[in-house]
Amino acid sequence: MENKKYVPFDDEFSLSKNHVAFSSQAGVITSAHILYIYTDFEKYLNNIISFIVKGIKLNQGIIIIEEENVITSILTELEKLGYSNHLQSLIFAHNDEFYLKNKAFNAKTVLKHFEEKLQPLLEQGYCIRSWGNVCWNNHEDIIEKLKVYEESADKSIKELRTFTVCAYNATELPANMLIEIMKSHEYIMTDIEIYSNSLYSKVDPPQAVAISNNIDESLVNYHRHKLDLLELDKLKMMSEMASIISHEVRNPMTTARGFLQLFSTKKEYEKDWRFFNLIIDELDRANSIITEYLSLNKDKKFTMELQCLNSIIESIAPLVQAIAVDTGNSLELDLQPIPEIEIDGQGIRQVLLNLFKNGIEAMERGGVIKTCTFEKEGFVHLLIIDQGHGISADMLDKLGTPFVTTKDDGTGLGLTKSFEILERHRAQVDIKTSSQGTTFHIKFIVYS
Repeated sequence: MENKKYVPFDDEFSLSKNHVAFSSQAGVITSAHILYIYTDFEKYLNNIISFIVKGIKLNQGIIIIEEENVITSILTELEKLGYSNHLQSLIFAHNDEFYLKNKAFNAKTVLKHFEEKLQPLLEQGYCIRSWGNVCWNNHEDIIEKLKVYEESADKSIKELRTFTVCAYNATELPANMLIEIMKSHEYIMTDIEIYSNSLYSKVDPPQAVAISNNIDESLVNYHRHKLDLLELDKLKMMSEMASIISHEVRNPMTTARGFLQLFSTKKEYEKDWRFFNLIIDELDRANSIITEYLSLNKDKKFTMELQCLNSIIESIAPLVQAIAVDTGNSLELDLQPIPEIEIDGQGIRQVLLNLFKNGIEAMERGGVIKTCTFEKEGFVHLLIIDQGHGISADMLDKLGTPFVTTKDDGTGLGLTKSFEILERHRAQVDIKTSSQGTTFHIKFIVYS
């Protein structure tokens, strides 16, 4: 058990500061409402054990609302860790009985059960931490009921100053339900980390800091940094949420595609085959967008090796030329002698193909897309120049933002991924645009 990794509930804890350091991403005070979206049962079990052990060490009252088989696993693990004789302040409840009294989820009934469990521990003077694996049944108004429950629970948690984790199985949680319940939790937790929730509805938006000669510059920088961190928290949380939603959307799409393929082989549907093929093509396009988006969240391993950028460009030139010719355009190369640089070949190929493809699609027939390379002042320079109509100033500021694109059928994810790859190469990117075309100027450091 000691070798297993989990969200560090057992980090340093200071009663005097009233603060728990969950991770580098978030500090959590002793009264906290945490939404745990889990996918891996082993990691889930490790986290709940860590949560209980920390409560025992702090001499807190602990309430665990779980499935019967999970409770059995918890007791087994606690016995292995030598805590069998330290369970006096630990209360278990079966989650189906707790949340689904009379086979129906009722917010008032659930909160009443919670208060009944709390009361004996509060009377004994314990600080409380609780963990509930929330279960529900699929009634028509269940989303509204869960929303009311979590909002009421959030209020009670603040009043009673309990430290509470609400766990939901990500594979069973509909996207629209997830969005609603996120609004009533201060923190979002996954199997491996926890961070503050910038969409928590009780949090006031950060106020702008006025700059004047009377304000210490370090204080201004501190607040700017704090605002940046809040924005990063929000983007990270949205990324996690979008990944869950993407997976959820993908599964029924795969099922629908399979049935369409099956029906398209049946003779009685022969007259509708062209419609089936059209629907399948659209499903494939939607799936490719989801795949592209999910790739943004993957921490793909980079293999940095000394390579010649010219060789990579030459290797993909036939493919780029074919794409250009297909649209009535052409490719022109002007590759000067350059030294080898440390790059990830696959990543740079992806960047080049995306920039070439974007440039070709921006041009009308008869255009030329040109690429140049040369060495100057300790950098290898790469220029990709198209003869399109340019990019508007407003759009230029947003380039690289997911789903911001100048193309009618585009997603903007290609540039997002490309900028991410270039950032990991510490490359500098400069974009110049006008009504005569756009130039991407990329500089790679030459390490001597």
